[in-house]
Amino acid sequence: MSRESRLAQLMATAWAIVREEGSDALTLGRLADRAGVTKPVVYDHFGTRAGLLAALFNDFDARQDELMDAALDASPVTLDDRAQAMAGAYVDCVLTQGREIPDVLSALD
Repeated sequence: MSRESRLAQLMATAWAIVREEGSDALTLGRLADRAGVTKPVVYDHFGTRAGLLAALFNDFDARQDELMDAALDASPVTLDDRAQAMAGAYVDCVLTQGREIPDVLSALD
């Protein structure tokens, strides 16, 4: 598996752990076990638990940016339309991510 594919697998698995068990259950060892890889593979990608949590936040943030950019590109250039596009994109991203992102943010704090 390529490094990029492995990272995508680890990220999807990490999101699943947070969704199913909460961020307290998300450790590098637990992620390795659940993903079926050795701990050094996970450590190589994230370094620390804080690095893993930061990667999850960055993943969410990148998806939010994509949704925001697409919404702004599709909206008329008026203040009201732009404000509605931005609000809608933010809500869509949060709803798509579910309860995981507040849990990840809390763990990062």
